[in-house]
Amino acid sequence: MSTQQNTAEAVEDEMRKMHVERIQLVTDTIANDLLVEAAKETPKLPEEIFVTHFLPVFSGEKTLVGNSDTLEIWLGIAGSHTSEVSIINKEGHELFRVPPLVDTSHINTLDRDPGNSFADITALSMLYSNNIMAEGERYLTQNVNKKMDEIVSEPTYSNKERWDAIMRRYDKLPNNASKTPINKTESDDLIEYDDT
Repeated sequence: MSTQQNTAEAVEDEMRKMHVERIQLVTDTIANDLLVEAAKETPKLPEEIFVTHFLPVFSGEKTLVGNSDTLEIWLGIAGSHTSEVSIINKEGHELFRVPPLVDTSHINTLDRDPGNSFADITALSMLYSNNIMAEGERYLTQNVNKKMDEIVSEPTYSNKERWDAIMRRYDKLPNNASKTPINKTESDDLIEYDDT
């Protein structure tokens, strides 16, 4: 074997290792957010602190510009962007829960198709990558997209309703805000334009 072939194989092996590590990191992050974070006890925050420091940003009274540490502190309290926070009164009783910043309630992880889990897809893509890296990436992309279509269902409005209830509680709802969920249709996405 020539030195050039050895170098090419070494580069390909290194690229394969980096690709596998990247896939593993993404898989571990998803698993952590969906499984580990969900199993933790809900963090608690006194109402006074919520109303003083976080509600103005969540309601839009203050922007994140100049208050960027507010989001970082919130995530530190919540533990994750997919975790709720329990707001408590001075006696320590829960008043309500602030929904997660990222709503994952529309993800259905119960419909498990043996042989078609994220781990299975990742493992098979690595096998394909051993022969042709592009084939492994193609397989991964196609099958992860299919898997996401399987587990993602229609979003619920429960978190929107919960946010609306919090904003109403502190009189922070805009005047034109709806108190009930709006049934969105495809035509809602169309912008009408009158060029007369």
